[in-house]
Amino acid sequence: MTAENQDVLATVDNGVGFLTLNRPRAINSLTHPMVTTLHEVLKGWEHDDDVRDVVLLGAGERGLCAGGDVVAIYNWVGRRDTCWASKP
Repeated sequence: MTAENQDVLATVDNGVGFLTLNRPRAINSLTHPMVTTLHEVLKGWEHDDDVRDVVLLGAGERGLCAGGDVVAIYNWVGRRDTCWASKP
């Protein structure tokens, strides 16, 4: 299975599924589309007999993942009339 989202690369080699977070300039910080892609790929591999192990990698040399992309969240909230984070 190959991921559609270029920020997440998914390959299978010799029974091992490799998921690579591919945003090295942002220290591979996660965006909502990346999380969605990870979920879809993992669900697809869940019952795939060709995948027995999964390895998560981060592109580049700075780190695996800096967490959620705060800039993307800020921009998303800025396009809305209300802030979802302020609701109880």
